[in-house]
Amino acid sequence: MAADQITLTAETGRPVGSRSSRRLRAEGKVPAVVYGAGTDPTAIAVRWSDLRAALITDAGMNALITLDVDGDERLTIVKDMQRHPVRRDVTHVDFIVIDRNKAIDVDVPVVLEDTEGDNLAGLVVDQQLFSLAISAKPGSIPNELGWIGPAVHLEKGCYRGQETVARVHTLGRPPRRLTLLHLDGSENRLPVRGSDVTLGEKAIGFVGTSARHHELGPIALALIKRNVPVDAVLTVEAMPAAQEVIVDPEVGLHVRPQR
Repeated sequence: MAADQITLTAETGRPVGSRSSRRLRAEGKVPAVVYGAGTDPTAIAVRWSDLRAALITDAGMNALITLDVDGDERLTIVKDMQRHPVRRDVTHVDFIVIDRNKAIDVDVPVVLEDTEGDNLAGLVVDQQLFSLAISAKPGSIPNELGWIGPAVHLEKGCYRGQETVARVHTLGRPPRRLTLLHLDGSENRLPVRGSDVTLGEKAIGFVGTSARHHELGPIALALIKRNVPVDAVLTVEAMPAAQEVIVDPEVGLHVRPQR
């Protein structure tokens, strides 16, 4: 999970210019700049071996890195990494200062799982989505999003949206969870995408997609707050809705499965 942190010592006062940058890289250091959160941009240098160790963890490019800048510790994440067009050596890194209590936008890798199941036997899976942009607090950024192969039955068909259901692998406790809502079928309508999901008078989530299932009737996928009781009856556009758990609200307490 991106909550794993590494502290790097940042050297300040580095000279600027291509010649000075080449000299730094020859010494095993990478020129960089750190900015954000109301701070002035600061030219720094970090040891490449230390930075590489931070970025080859499970969190990858979303690793949380504490930079020690002349005794001032700043929580950062890599915003941009420039490479040589031919040798692919890292030539410059941008660090952006982040707030532990504020959500940030990051790209999370998408991986395929359970593609050897009977429902995909004899087929070639062509992955076309390799990352997904999400917004999350630094401590809740997942390492990856896993596509659930068994969720799709190619011979039986699936309802709209089912093919994109993903399970989040994280050792933290994400603030929201995905749930399947069984809607009251007394009204001949479906909630629109983005409709509020409420518990009492309080909005606790929103609808992602809705459809009429040939067996289950009117249903919807919704993202709701993790701490909402799984047996609570919710409301969507004045329609009562019962929950069917898709993502365990206690997911962060379980051990990550071995690959």
